[in-house]
Amino acid sequence: SGGGASGKGPGGGAPPAKKGKAAPKPPSPPADAAQPPPPGQKPPPAKPAAPTVKFLSADDSNSCASPVIARKLIEDGRYVNPELVRTYEFLNYYTFAYPPPADGPVGITAELRALGGDSYDLQIAVRGPERARAEMLPLNATLVLDTSGSMVGAPYALARGFIAGFVAGLRPEERVALVSFNRSAKVVLPPTRRADLDVKRLEQQLAEELAPNDITDLEQGLALAYETAGKGYKAGHANRVILISDGATNAGKKGKALIAKHAEDSERQGIYLTGIALGDGFDDSLMNTVTDRGRGAYVFLDRPAEVGRLLEPRTFVATFDVAVKDVRLKMVMPPGWAMKEFHGEQIADTAAEIVPQYLSPNDQMIYHMTISCPLPPAERDAGVFTFEAEYRPIPGAAAVAKRETAVAAMLGDSPTAAKGGAIVRYAEALKKIRYPFADHREANLAALAAAVTEITAVNARLNDPELTEVLELLGKYETVARHGEQWATARDQDSDDPAAVLGIDANSVRKASVVGAKPALAVKALTRLRASTRLLPLEGYKFLAVGSGPVGNPSPSGSGMLADGTTKDPAPAFLGDKPLRRDGRRVYDCHQVVIELTAPPSARSFSFDFNFFSAEYPQYVNANYNDTFYAILEAPSTNGGKPTNISFDPKHNAIEVDNNYFEGEFHPIPNTGTGFDRHGSTGWLRTTWPVRGGEQLRLTFSVHDEGDAVFDSLAVLDNFRWHEFAAVGTTDPLN
Repeated sequence: SGGGASGKGPGGGAPPAKKGKAAPKPPSPPADAAQPPPPGQKPPPAKPAAPTVKFLSADDSNSCASPVIARKLIEDGRYVNPELVRTYEFLNYYTFAYPPPADGPVGITAELRALGGDSYDLQIAVRGPERARAEMLPLNATLVLDTSGSMVGAPYALARGFIAGFVAGLRPEERVALVSFNRSAKVVLPPTRRADLDVKRLEQQLAEELAPNDITDLEQGLALAYETAGKGYKAGHANRVILISDGATNAGKKGKALIAKHAEDSERQGIYLTGIALGDGFDDSLMNTVTDRGRGAYVFLDRPAEVGRLLEPRTFVATFDVAVKDVRLKMVMPPGWAMKEFHGEQIADTAAEIVPQYLSPNDQMIYHMTISCPLPPAERDAGVFTFEAEYRPIPGAAAVAKRETAVAAMLGDSPTAAKGGAIVRYAEALKKIRYPFADHREANLAALAAAVTEITAVNARLNDPELTEVLELLGKYETVARHGEQWATARDQDSDDPAAVLGIDANSVRKASVVGAKPALAVKALTRLRASTRLLPLEGYKFLAVGSGPVGNPSPSGSGMLADGTTKDPAPAFLGDKPLRRDGRRVYDCHQVVIELTAPPSARSFSFDFNFFSAEYPQYVNANYNDTFYAILEAPSTNGGKPTNISFDPKHNAIEVDNNYFEGEFHPIPNTGTGFDRHGSTGWLRTTWPVRGGEQLRLTFSVHDEGDAVFDSLAVLDNFRWHEFAAVGTTDPLN
């Protein structure tokens, strides 16, 4: 400080003293400070450094959704958001041949693998006992099935496949109940012994009576499920609530914390929650939170084969059984060792900061980290690590499994340690990939290449089928990182035609047009909205933006007026099946995209995705500045062909500033960088609507300002699809 002078004179010593004053004396060293040795004597040996104590968590051993989600995205040619990658769940998912404990319910294995230089991988497995399906406590399961509109199609087919396989695998004395939920919840099957179950009747209900429709109130579904499980509670059984859902909830006021509280309260009775997620619009954050509080597994189903894997007897036991509770690992590293990277869920210097986790039979918690030691080999190898796994048997008092082992005994290159390191490199590489791909191509390719090189070297020795699959996935992701997300059937890579951008098959399109005062400014095909990196096209290379002001306006809360006057509110005759009263209001800056279509002969429904942004939010909610998005359908099968708004919120309001979705505490909304950062959006929503095969229809997407033309609104649209499954007609969140 003081003008940037170095404080040293020409000779490098202390600066000269000011005239008239003696130079200040250097301060005396503290009495206990180390003194230099007298001339000719060696310095005294340094005091040894203290050991390093860490407390660790690796999450419940049977939670493993993250790697399946990543696999699905990679195989779909999509970006894997790093926020979805939980490395410890990758270690949970893949197979490791650790031996069960020889004495007691918990065993500890520790392995150290040299990486070069002074760096090492340390992998610790806290292993539960081996348990056959026949040895498992009898199950008393309450299945909670999401039958909301977002479950229609493939997600519901996977859910039905799981329920059929689950019921088929129950022992005669085991019990099952079924609760379904969408806007409301109901008990479909009260707690029933497998021996007394009418399986054909249950299959008929799943196929015919529980077709997905309406909105999602997850809170009601879980509340009724826990009530049902509580009434049917059986001592001496494994009491479980099994949630089967995409986790995308759009009703209820209490939020994630109170939804999870149902699980937390019931945990005192030993009713544990397992979450089975599926679908494209799943809410990973919500499902992870709920199952974490519910002390059970969180898994993801992306294909029928994954259903089969989950129902395989050893995996079934690991998923739905618990060996010990409240596991927390204490690790003491000898002097000279330091932590570089920890790949688990939690790490802390005190036990109180770590949330204890649950360990399943046939399974292990794997704690993986990279540590360093610069000591000479002899000193390094003599060091002793101590591991203490706290746990609580069921039933029983708290206990500790302890292991002390010298570095020399841990050091090597065992197959399990090598595979663990390879799996960690895979997950950590996914975290390094940045979007947009074109802006980060070289760094992304370098990260993937480094992971491929290391995993290939490990697999050359292990010849492990799971590592082979990992390498295939990395190869596919390398193609995506190099060339961008690719869709063989997408028509919008080189086209800005609205129907192509929406993803509509050209054979279905009769005509597409744009209506409004200045369509060149208010309707655009975009690869992203301004600087946003999280708002991505859901189909193809672009999405369609329809605004009441200039699309991409850096200040949508400024004056974006495009038209000289007003137009009549384009409100249709119906909202769903309810007639709308026209009041003749005038609106500003109305712009529309109109598409005339012919439904394919096999079509029974269609869907499209959209996200509505408004600078009116939140300042002008309920203030008569209700900017609105309409999706107006004219089709013979809907209200006799009369114009019908088919996109609306759970309260049957149009998608507008006053609508329920802006209050979306349940799903993340990627507004950052869009220009609407401090305003609001609905997040991605999906409207699914019934149609008759072969009929001709007109679909109009419309956005306008109400009250004035000052603050703009914008709808982003994408991913139109025809479906061969029936639909009731709903709008539900995607996440």
